[in-house]
Amino acid sequence: MKFATSVIALVSAAAAVSGAAVELQKRLNGEATWFNLSGYTACGSVHSDNEYVVAVNTQRYDSTAVDGNPNNNRICRQQITIHGRNGPVTATIVDRCGSCKYDDLDLSPALFQATIGDLGLGRMPIRWDMGAGGGGGGGGGNGGCLQTHTVNPGDFCWDLGQRFGVSVAQIISWNPSVNAGCTNLQIGQQLCVRK
Repeated sequence: MKFATSVIALVSAAAAVSGAAVELQKRLNGEATWFNLSGYTACGSVHSDNEYVVAVNTQRYDSTAVDGNPNNNRICRQQITIHGRNGPVTATIVDRCGSCKYDDLDLSPALFQATIGDLGLGRMPIRWDMGAGGGGGGGGGNGGCLQTHTVNPGDFCWDLGQRFGVSVAQIISWNPSVNAGCTNLQIGQQLCVRK
């Protein structure tokens, strides 16, 4: 009898874990808007309008807080895949959006253009999910990426290329948010360094 009870408990626990895994992969439906980046984001980083970065709803952002410091939020620098009119694109969460509904996203101009199209569209429906694996992307994603590196103070593309045995051109091509001169690395940014 104890064995049967243990098996039932184990199966129930496995079903609960399986259900949790499905919930994490759930595709969300919302609307995308765009915003210009200036100054520090809620994650404590600075980005440009040509990076594939995104702000999530303030309630969603605050629900993952660790110690009251928004810069240390668990959602910061997480990869998401956005499915818009132009297909899937991978982006990085760097900010919160006070005017967004719970499943809405506020996209950088470059990300909005890559995902939706013309900025003049203003607001468009999207589907999105946590995790990389869509198309293009900023900061590396992991769609086809075998190894990532978190940018630290003093990191330069040439040094990273030497460290990981790849060329600067490869680092740039694998990370669409990195400019052609590889001069816009941001501390905390996730880079693909091996495919």
